[in-house]
Amino acid sequence: RYGALTLIALEGYTTDELVAALYDRYRIFTVARNNPAVTGVRITPHLFTRIEELDLLVEALRALSTA
Repeated sequence: RYGALTLIALEGYTTDELVAALYDRYRIFTVARNNPAVTGVRITPHLFTRIEELDLLVEALRALSTA
């Protein structure tokens, strides 16, 4: 079994705004983490995540980071 876990943030977006943009524009489900120890958007691809879905995530993050 394997998977991945990362926490990201993009300049110009709150965590809630980034979660909303990823879902509304790209239908990518993520979770905002806002607590004193950790602030960011959790991305958790897994064994069942297709390469095309990861490509879409990269495309989305590139587009949002230059917007």
